[in-house]
Amino acid sequence: MTETNTLAQARAAHQAGQLRDAEAGYRAVLTAKPDHSEALKLLSGLYRDQGRHEEAAMSLFNLGLAHFGAGHYAEAVTVLAEAVEMKPDWAVAYYNLGVARQKAGDLSGALESFARTVALDPNLSQAYANLAVIEDERGQTEAAVEDYRVAIKINPADAWTAYRFGILLLRQIRRKRLREEVDQADIDEVVQVLTRAAALDDSISGKVYSIGLDLIAKGELAIGWALFEARFFDDTRPGAGGRSGAVRRYPEPPVYWNDQDIRGKTVLVRREGGVGDQVLFGAMLTGLVDRGASVVLDSRPRLERIFKRSFPQINVISRDDRTGKFPIEIETDYQVALGSLGRY
Repeated sequence: MTETNTLAQARAAHQAGQLRDAEAGYRAVLTAKPDHSEALKLLSGLYRDQGRHEEAAMSLFNLGLAHFGAGHYAEAVTVLAEAVEMKPDWAVAYYNLGVARQKAGDLSGALESFARTVALDPNLSQAYANLAVIEDERGQTEAAVEDYRVAIKINPADAWTAYRFGILLLRQIRRKRLREEVDQADIDEVVQVLTRAAALDDSISGKVYSIGLDLIAKGELAIGWALFEARFFDDTRPGAGGRSGAVRRYPEPPVYWNDQDIRGKTVLVRREGGVGDQVLFGAMLTGLVDRGASVVLDSRPRLERIFKRSFPQINVISRDDRTGKFPIEIETDYQVALGSLGRY
């Protein structure tokens, strides 16, 4: 029997007062097609007529999700509003109502729904994140910042929420800079948030890396160089490293240099990028020598002679491009990528 015939028989049974048969028919249709909107609507009506309000609310909730999935946001709002009216303590239904209202363009209604969501379930991080998105759109920056902080505290693994929060913090820093109100805590927070987002999602790390380049070009060096570190990728993660500008992060030891005292220490500087990048970043090598370090430079073979002539005080070694191995054993205290020298 087709879904259409089954539904017609169930509707006829419903009209004849044969509610058990009607319910069985509606359920049979939903077993075959869980988002069948007409069956969900009729089943919720049957439950409501029988005073089975919790089951009616669940059917309405599923109907709302079906409308939402079909892009019928106004219908989703209507149905989900009925669901929460029947079951007013249902946080997940309020959250989905908020998302539907947001999609339908009713931002005030969405704010109200998300606020009700977090009142019912303070651990639903995505509700705080959505509150923050809307507050940011409406210029309620301080409220957005606080809600983003709560969202990533509850769910530190939400990469895109952290990224959106970081972009908001960057805009806030630019406004503060015009009033000369930026302090180190502002810089530390935006770097921490965007660095976390980049570490969680390789597609975001490319965006953060690009932001770093842009800030360096504009002279905003403190944040720019820190975000430039997002160019690194973990080659143990599937699909990592395919983006433009990606740089492999080599395993330890030796540990990575992060502005420690290097007087009397040996630092291995890892090559990165193409020939032009190495020449450009190579100008920063003397900074390590000036700080008292013995420097070993991992050079591309074609640049080895140039670097040896330019930096006679540096031990320049070319690594085999095929094997990745150095021709001799070297012992070092620290390693650092060539492009990372700009941070220090």
